[in-house]
Amino acid sequence: MKVWPSFQKTLLLALVIFLFSAVIVFTSCINLFLFEEWDYRQWLIIGVFLASSILIFIISLRTYFYVIKKRELIVIKFKRELVYPYSEIIYIDQNQKRKRSTITIVMKSGQIIYLIPDNKNQVYESLQKNCDDLLDKQEVMNKFPRIKL
Repeated sequence: MKVWPSFQKTLLLALVIFLFSAVIVFTSCINLFLFEEWDYRQWLIIGVFLASSILIFIISLRTYFYVIKKRELIVIKFKRELVYPYSEIIYIDQNQKRKRSTITIVMKSGQIIYLIPDNKNQVYESLQKNCDDLLDKQEVMNKFPRIKL
């Protein structure tokens, strides 16, 4: 079953990335923007940046989703498939705060994965239902002292 992450959270993440990349692009071209009289070059840079940002945003909205299966959770980002078997997951937590709403997953290898939750909470419910070897927070902290939860 395909599940899309929350549009609001994805939009917020895209805006942060957009602002960060805008700062990088426009500071690298600062010499062009300091002139009092602008010609086509300044407007061309702004237009190309906005057009490419909108295109990347639309593509990322259409190609970022979760696939819930019986034995694994698959995260699709662009063309990359990230497979997380339920048997490898040892810790799940959902931060309910509105600004920082995320699903935190810890794998047996100690890898931490942060997911944007969906609106109907289907991803978290499927993780709760299908993961059998879950540990509590203190056990995970003892097993992997370097990670911060």
